[in-house]
Amino acid sequence: MKNAAGIQTNELIETGKIKKARTFFEKFWGLMFQKESGIGLFFENTKYMHTFFMRFDLDFFFLDKDGGIIGVKRNVKPFRIVLPLPKTVSVAEMPSKLKFTIENLDIDALRTLK
Repeated sequence: MKNAAGIQTNELIETGKIKKARTFFEKFWGLMFQKESGIGLFFENTKYMHTFFMRFDLDFFFLDKDGGIIGVKRNVKPFRIVLPLPKTVSVAEMPSKLKFTIENLDIDALRTLK
């Protein structure tokens, strides 16, 4: 699928604009303590998110088991807890400044991230 800028999920992966948080440590740290970021993170099998120690706002895309976006929370400020929506199995987070708009992420492509 494409976002407003015409970027497909595979393009995000190939250009390194979205990465998969694989280990506990990567999931725990996420984008914390960074002054700014031009990349997003994909959290598989994760429902709950937080923005503690973040220095910028984030947009969260909640995905169901089929990869469909079941909800979006935009411009979440630092030091917040983000509760999941029902049926959430994975979450993609993107810096709000990227103004990422997407109808549906290709969850299969994200799951193959290394």
